[in-house]
Amino acid sequence: MDTALTAKKQKESEAQELLNSIDEYFMQELGIEYKEAEEKKVFGIPSSQLETENLSV
Repeated sequence: MDTALTAKKQKESEAQELLNSIDEYFMQELGIEYKEAEEKKVFGIPSSQLETENLSV
């Protein structure tokens, strides 16, 4: 019984590895390059600063 359970876990692990790599495989086959999105920065300021201060700093 332990042998069967060990074999089952091994096969499940191999199947999960294949599922995790399938996206990369298809992107390579289709010639699609994917870049991670850069984190966008957002700054909030009070509207009173818009009238009195230089924002180019």
